[in-house]
Amino acid sequence: MMRGFGALFAAKPLSSRRFLEWQVVEGNFTTQDFYVAFSTLANDELRQRAPPSDGAVEADQCLAAYRLKATPNGTHVVLSQQPNSHCFPLRPRDLFRLSWSLVADYTLALAEQAKQQARRGWPSNRTTVPPWMLEAAPCEDPRPKEGLRLSLLAKAEAEFSQRPPDQHKEDHLPSGEPLRLWSRQASCGGASVPLWHAEFALQDVQPVELYNALVDKQAEPRWNQDLLSVELGNRSGGARSVHSLIDPGFRCLGSSTPHRDVWEWQAAAHNVTSDEYLLSLSSAQVSSKAFDGSGGEATECLAAFRISAGTNGSRVHMISHLNPKAWCLRFVSWDKISADRLTRFAGALSAQAKSLANLRRNDTGLEVDDGALNLLSPEPPDRNESVTLAEAAHAPGNVSESREFLDLSVPWVLNHSKWAGDFKAHAQELHNLLGRLAWNATEQEKSTFSSLALDAMDIQRQGEVLGALQLRALLASVARLCHGGGGGLPDIDRDKNGGGLSLPVLITLLVVTLLLVCILAALGCICCWKKRRAQRIAQTIASPLIPA
Repeated sequence: MMRGFGALFAAKPLSSRRFLEWQVVEGNFTTQDFYVAFSTLANDELRQRAPPSDGAVEADQCLAAYRLKATPNGTHVVLSQQPNSHCFPLRPRDLFRLSWSLVADYTLALAEQAKQQARRGWPSNRTTVPPWMLEAAPCEDPRPKEGLRLSLLAKAEAEFSQRPPDQHKEDHLPSGEPLRLWSRQASCGGASVPLWHAEFALQDVQPVELYNALVDKQAEPRWNQDLLSVELGNRSGGARSVHSLIDPGFRCLGSSTPHRDVWEWQAAAHNVTSDEYLLSLSSAQVSSKAFDGSGGEATECLAAFRISAGTNGSRVHMISHLNPKAWCLRFVSWDKISADRLTRFAGALSAQAKSLANLRRNDTGLEVDDGALNLLSPEPPDRNESVTLAEAAHAPGNVSESREFLDLSVPWVLNHSKWAGDFKAHAQELHNLLGRLAWNATEQEKSTFSSLALDAMDIQRQGEVLGALQLRALLASVARLCHGGGGGLPDIDRDKNGGGLSLPVLITLLVVTLLLVCILAALGCICCWKKRRAQRIAQTIASPLIPA
């Protein structure tokens, strides 16, 4: 297992360099052979958790590895490093050559620190490394890997928990609903820019409808005039990558285009009990080619949405913390421009959510993002996409222990766009499967499948519950197989009592048998004694009659 940490290195006269790294260790205390490795690869989860570091440049450590092996006279150390400090115009290789003396100084310092550690006289199996980093897990964890997702959601929750100021700006959406806005200055992308909050309520729009309006980034350019293009990328850690081309709302003098590329991670969650949705987006590393017509990269430190049920509708709390990273930003009124962008977005979102609600009520042409369910309920690893919904629904025996259900890819089988027009039949199979699993569902979860799903959003909500039930079944299966919770060795007696007598009965029988033997022996002895006595009496009577 591994842990993450951040390190800030002084690089005067240049800006400081920050490394956000993973650390892994491996050790054999018998042979005294140890490995320690560090890397910034796949560190998006750490980037979301790390606090802002003003002025520091994000650096990369593709690999820093150490092998420490015992020798008769001490320890043999092998070190390998591949850093990239991003010191343009110097190449990383040239910079490394120039800083070779620093590596030598570090090696001497490490040796001195090791000698100080040796003087403490610790046992050879004692270490400062937490035990969980050296111990292998006894069984594979069936839960999905969602560290990045949880980091994004925690980042949003932390900002939503901030107390709003007493003073705020009042505005209205185009449809007339009141809009409340407030902001504070916060660091983003190396500069202090406004971090905006906005709140409004929508009548006759359910939280699930607002969530689906927001999560479908590929459809958003059709209703958000500030979003020009979108492409979806890979999934990692329970989150989805999103690449967008935005119009920040201003143009610097001499610039060929005002447009900016934004690379982000997108994560979502839903509390079935309270019916509250949380959606979070935050900037990621560049992962694809920039769009044509881009004028550079912007940083979206946070775009978050909390959607909750309100009186006859829903309430929305939004956050926007965007740095367009334009050279002329200090010469434009970005506070006003960003506030206008947020107000304009709130109005467009309101119109889109109401449109989806009308489509749903009229049962006409409702489509949802195919990946929306997987964001709400990330699926466990190693799913089998060849298993069908019908096979899981009709699995024999206890369905929660069946291989069909445990291997099922819930987002795959519930992608209604692949159902070839046979929506009702698939909805019935889903309802049948949930019915067989109802014993393991909460009352709130049962309410989502009390009736047949009528549209794609109903399927999505029931899919969340199905994913939760599958995870519970997987955890129970691992507990049975790995921790002796039943289902270990087969019953060799075929579920029948084995033959034989209990120990008390056996002792009783032995005692009775011994008593009987003793009684029979005593009776035999008495009989023999009487017979011999009779013979002696007979001989005594007969002896005078015998002639001399």
